[in-house]
Amino acid sequence: MRAETLVVAFALFFVYASGASPTIYVGDSGELVSAVATLGIPHPSGYPLYVLLGKLWTLAIPIGSIAYRMSLFSALAAALACAGLYWVARASLGFERVPALVAASLLAFAPSFWGEANVQRVYTLNALFVIAAIGSALSWQ
Repeated sequence: MRAETLVVAFALFFVYASGASPTIYVGDSGELVSAVATLGIPHPSGYPLYVLLGKLWTLAIPIGSIAYRMSLFSALAAALACAGLYWVARASLGFERVPALVAASLLAFAPSFWGEANVQRVYTLNALFVIAAIGSALSWQ
C-alpha cells in the first residue's frame, strides 16, 4: 500500500508542477514569497511553519525563481495531502483501491483545491495537516 500511495503522490505532483505559477500570483503570494526569501514575517498569523519549510525548500530546490519554487512547494503539499487522503481511506477506513483513488481524485481535482495547488499559498500545507490530523485521529480510535 505504501507503493500505491507514493505513485499517487508522484503522479499528482507531476500534474500540479506542470501548471505551477512561474511568477508571483495575486493576493498574499507576493508577501508570502518575500517572507520566505528573507525569513520575514507575513501578516498575522505569520505562518511560521510555512515560511521555515518554504525557506528549506527554496534552498534545496535550486531551479527557477523563488516564486516558482514556492509554487512547487504548494504542489508538493497538495500532492502529499491527496496521497494522505488515499492512505487514510485505504488504511483507516478500509476502502478498496478504486474508491480510495476516487476520494483522493475528488480532492485533487476540485477547482478550489486545484487553484491553490499551483500558486504560492498556505492552504495546501494546511490541507496536509488536516489530513494528517484526521489520519491520526482515526488510527487512535
